[in-house]
Amino acid sequence: MCIWPGGRSRLSSRVTRADPSARATRQVYGALAVGFVLFAVYGSLVPFRLRPFPIALAWAQFETAMRALPSRRISRSDVLANVLLFVPIGFTLMGAVLDRRFPLRSLLGAASSVMLFAFSLSLAVEFLQTFALRRVPSNLDVAAQAFGALAGIVAWVLAGPRLSVWLWETWSSVGRHRLLRVLSAYAAAWIFVSLAPFDITVDMGELGARVRAGKIAIAPFAAPIGVPVARQAWDVFAEMVSAVPLGVLMFSAIARYRGAIAAFAAGAALVIGVEFAQIFLLSHSANTTDALAGCLGVAAGVWVATRVSPVVFGPARVGQVAWWASAGLCVWCFVLVAYHWMPYDFVVDPRAIRTELAQMSFIPFAAYTRSAYLNGLNDVLVKIALSMPLGLGAAWASRAQPSTATLIGWMLFAVVVFGTIEAGQLFLPTRVADPTDVLVGVGGTYAGLLLGRWVRAGLESGLSTTE
Repeated sequence: MCIWPGGRSRLSSRVTRADPSARATRQVYGALAVGFVLFAVYGSLVPFRLRPFPIALAWAQFETAMRALPSRRISRSDVLANVLLFVPIGFTLMGAVLDRRFPLRSLLGAASSVMLFAFSLSLAVEFLQTFALRRVPSNLDVAAQAFGALAGIVAWVLAGPRLSVWLWETWSSVGRHRLLRVLSAYAAAWIFVSLAPFDITVDMGELGARVRAGKIAIAPFAAPIGVPVARQAWDVFAEMVSAVPLGVLMFSAIARYRGAIAAFAAGAALVIGVEFAQIFLLSHSANTTDALAGCLGVAAGVWVATRVSPVVFGPARVGQVAWWASAGLCVWCFVLVAYHWMPYDFVVDPRAIRTELAQMSFIPFAAYTRSAYLNGLNDVLVKIALSMPLGLGAAWASRAQPSTATLIGWMLFAVVVFGTIEAGQLFLPTRVADPTDVLVGVGGTYAGLLLGRWVRAGLESGLSTTE
């Protein structure tokens, strides 16, 4: 694709005709870039256990760390976490600096500026870590973060302009096109979460160990060693439910041309392909049980698309409270409780509760630093994915034109739900109550509520124009 003078691409001409306000796109990318930069600084210094340290001594320690040879024992998960931390920074900064149609000279200049900023940011963060307890500056972290920024730049050059066009077309779409595009975005997010944190291995020894531990299983319903039955049941349920939107998407995109069977085959192929890729991911297990559950979820999604959607989005439902959304909201609250209170080994121990309360940190994401960063990333993604359906249900469980008071009410409802869940975890020895999880849950619910309202508005506007 030619994106500089001398060859105007079909994409660039399409962008010019479809959306002349490229400045708004750059402002959105700029706001996202600021957020990702602040998150990188915050994540590198949390939980902010700082110590007084002379500047000269800190600089000398920093220089020594930058000149030191990398250790022979390199944590691949830490390296990958630092790479992933700076990928969105490089991507969004490129979108903020460049228009969607740009000359080659501007591309090289923007890439150089973004790399210089990312490298300077990485050095500054590593220097600040000399003042933080349990933080060690490392030149390997700087190299990994610089590589992540470079990967983000390359990703923007390859896909950024097309993504910008897709997002603008999605925002301006009406009717069922909004739902189709949201389902497409869900499929991309589902693939990302299923493969995150991308800790790939092709080492035959590690793959053999995964087989012996039961993390790679061909026989159906063969779970990894030591996994309780409740956890196995949840994994099957989650795999099935998460694949339902894939079935709806495939039916909407394929069924009118190839039929429902072809839609199911396409969705099943996607599920099986992702399950096969998880064979080579250390943080995931791959088994035929998940593949079968995913295929069952795809089949359920195809059935929903053929049977339920005309009832749900029919003219009689416009502006009304949907009974199915209210029922789904109650069911999903039960699902959230069932997941977060697993394995239900409740114990009333006042001493243990007082100890856990004393160790509880109200600094957001401070507790996530106690484990590997990639595991923390995976936990956050899972909890956001679990909380968003609560907001989606709330979008249809209320009137078509909600007020600010309604929004505040739903957020308070989310605080109560997730606050109750975390309070219950105080009585579970195998669980750790964390106020950050309440914050993540409320944030995911808010995102789901906004998304649901936007999709609902598009569907109802489409219905009103066809009447």
